[in-house]
Amino acid sequence: MSDDRILQEAIEAIENGQRARARDLLTRILRKEPARTDCWLYMSAVVETTKERTFCLENALKYDPKNTTALQGLVMLGKLPPDENITLIRPENERSREDIAIFEPASEEDDAASRRKKKRRAGTQVIPTVLVSLIALALIWTGIFGNPFSSNSGGLINVSGPVEPTSTFAPLAAAARDTPTASPTNTPEPQMTLSDVTLPTPLTIRVEEAYTPTPIYVDTPHPSNEAYSAAMSSFKYGNYEQALELFEQAREQMENNREGDLDVRYFIGLIYLDMGEYEDARREFELIIQDEPRFAPAYTAKSRAILAMRPDAIVAGDLYKAVNIDPRFIEGYLAVADYRLKRNEPVDVQAICEQLLKIEPDHPRGLHYLAEAYLALGENELALETARRAFELDMTMQDHYYTLGRALIENGFNQEGYGYMELYTRNMEEIEDRFVLYYLGRAFQGFDDHIRAIQHFEASYAIRRDLYEMSYYWANSLIAVGEYKDAVDRAIVPIEQTPNWFEPYVTHAQALYYLEDYDDAKEAIEAGADLAKTDEQLAVLYYWRGLIYEDLGYPLIAKQNWQKLLELSPSVVPVEFLREAQNRLLPAIPTYTPAQPTPTRVSDG
Repeated sequence: MSDDRILQEAIEAIENGQRARARDLLTRILRKEPARTDCWLYMSAVVETTKERTFCLENALKYDPKNTTALQGLVMLGKLPPDENITLIRPENERSREDIAIFEPASEEDDAASRRKKKRRAGTQVIPTVLVSLIALALIWTGIFGNPFSSNSGGLINVSGPVEPTSTFAPLAAAARDTPTASPTNTPEPQMTLSDVTLPTPLTIRVEEAYTPTPIYVDTPHPSNEAYSAAMSSFKYGNYEQALELFEQAREQMENNREGDLDVRYFIGLIYLDMGEYEDARREFELIIQDEPRFAPAYTAKSRAILAMRPDAIVAGDLYKAVNIDPRFIEGYLAVADYRLKRNEPVDVQAICEQLLKIEPDHPRGLHYLAEAYLALGENELALETARRAFELDMTMQDHYYTLGRALIENGFNQEGYGYMELYTRNMEEIEDRFVLYYLGRAFQGFDDHIRAIQHFEASYAIRRDLYEMSYYWANSLIAVGEYKDAVDRAIVPIEQTPNWFEPYVTHAQALYYLEDYDDAKEAIEAGADLAKTDEQLAVLYYWRGLIYEDLGYPLIAKQNWQKLLELSPSVVPVEFLREAQNRLLPAIPTYTPAQPTPTRVSDG
C-alpha cells in the first residue's frame, strides 16, 4: 500500500475517533520517511499529552521551519509567543461546514452517506496538499482544547562533541537521569513479588491500544448523567479545572440517584494529581481504597501522590499490591518499573518488565524501561535492540530518543547516537541534566570534536561530581588535545572509584608516557595488567608496554610485548598497532651500494 493511501486511512481513522489506529498508520510512514511534515502534523493531533504534541509539532518545524500550521499549533499550546505574522485559525469561526464535519457528530444517514462517498474515493484520491494545513490545524486545535462542536465539550480554554578504548565496565549502574533517589533509611524496603493468582478486577474496561501511555482503567457508562459525559471529555483533553467542576456535579447527581461513584472519585483524584494538589489526591485515593480494597489503580495513583510529595518515600508495598490484585494492570507494572529504576535496581526493573511483556509483547513503554534496565546492567547490545524496538513502536515519546541515543553511544555508534540526543535536547533552552551532558560529550568524541566533548564533561561535572565513569572519557579527550597533566588527574578518578576496570589504567599510563614520565607510566600500566582479559584488551596492553619499556631502556621486555602483540589474531589488533610492532621488530636493512670498479691500468709496454 502506498504511503499516500496509508495517510488517507490515517485521516479517516482520526475522523472516526480511532486515534490508536491513526497513530499506528502514521508511525508506519514516519519509520520510512521521518521528514514527512504532514505526518508529524497529523500525529500531533492523536498523541496523548501536551509534551508529545509539542514534540510532534517541533519535528514538523525541524523539516519545514516556516510551517505555519506547526507554528500556530505551538502558539495554541503556549510554547511560542503570539506572532502578529501568524493568524490563528479558529475552527468554529473560519472553517467550512464540510471541514467541521470531521468533528461534529452526524446523523446515522449522513454518516452512512459519508462512508459510502469515502469508499468510492478510496485508492483514487488523496487529500489535496492545500487542505493538509487547514485540516491538520483543526485537528491540532481539537487535540489541545477538545471538540468545540461537541455538546459535551463544555466550551474552550483560552490560551493568552582519540577514539576511546572499548569499555568493559557497566557504564551507569543508576538510572541515566537525575531523579530523586531514596535516602538511606533504617527500615529496609520490602522486596515484593508478584502473585501468580489471577483475580477478577472490578470496573475494568480494557483498551487495546498499543500507543496509549495511560489507558483509562475505568470508564463506566453513565448515559443519564450529562455532567459525567462532559467531565470525561474535558478530562481527556486536559481541561482539568473544568473537568473537576463537572465531576463534582456528576458525583452529586449519582448520590441523589444512589448510583455508584467510584470511577468519578478516581478521576477526581487523578485531576488533583495532575494539578499538583498531591495531598488532596492522596486523600481521595485512600478513601477509595477504604471503600474498595481491590481497586488496583488507586494504589498506584496513591503512590504517585506520595512520591510527588516525598521522593524518598517507600511505596513498594502499594505498587506491588496493585499488580497482585490485577495481574493484567499494565500501568501498575510501569509504575513499579519506574520506581525501581529511579532507585538503581535494574534487576527488579528487568523482572517487572518481562512480566509486563508477557501480557503485551509490543508495549513501547515496557520495552523502554527494559532497555533502561539493560543499560544500567551493562547489557549494551540487548539495550540497543530493545531501545530500537521501543522507538519503532512509538516515535512520539521523547524519552525514547534519549534512551536510544544512549544505547547507540554505549555500543560505539557515537555519531548516530548524537543524532537522537540532539533531537532530544533540541528545544531545551539550557541542558541541566548531567547525564545528558555526559552522553553528548561522548557523542562529540565520535566526531573527534574533543573541545566540545570536554566542554560538556565540564558542564556535567559542575552539576555533580560523582559520575566517576565520565572522567575516563574526559581524560581521553584531554589527551587528544594535548592536556596531559589534566588527563593524568582525570584518569585517576575511575581507577580509584571503579575497581576492575582495565581501560582507565591504560589512559593513565598513556598520559604519563606523553609527559615522558616513563617510570610512572610503567607503574600505571602494570597496575592494571591483570585486568586485561579479552584479546582486544591484551592488544592494548602489549602495545603500550612495548612503547613504555622501549623508551625506558628495556628493549628485551619491549620486544617480548611486540611479539605477543603479533601473535594475537589480526582481526582484534588495530592496524596501527600491527605496523608499529612490525617496525620495532624488523632489524634495519642496510642500504646496498654497489662498489665502484677499480680502473685497470693498462701497461704501455
